[in-house]
Amino acid sequence: MWVHVRVVDEQGAVMFESGALDEHGELARDAFRFGARLLDAQGRETYKPWEAHSFGWRRTIAPKGTERERFRVDWKSAKRANIEVELAYRIAPPHVVREVMGEAAFVPRSVAMAKSSARVERVP
Repeated sequence: MWVHVRVVDEQGAVMFESGALDEHGELARDAFRFGARLLDAQGRETYKPWEAHSFGWRRTIAPKGTERERFRVDWKSAKRANIEVELAYRIAPPHVVREVMGEAAFVPRSVAMAKSSARVERVP
């Protein structure tokens, strides 16, 4: 699960974006995401729970809990902008599906769990 944030100026130019998928459907490591990265006994990343020895990182939301993140946007000369935010989910990243399923791999579909947008104005 991850958060995709886009800030677009009045002319439609993207001023900021985080959480977009790349051309292979992969998410940048620095995206605001939820889940865990498992490490084996040698400290190598693994997606196999039976090999897990520790967490490389873990970010979860407690039941009925909340989570916050701050993003810094360079406003340049824009006076107004639209902020678009989407909470997205998929069962696994494409590289994991390919490794597990080989030739039978499929492209995991992303699902928008929630969306919100707001129009904001820069304060001088």
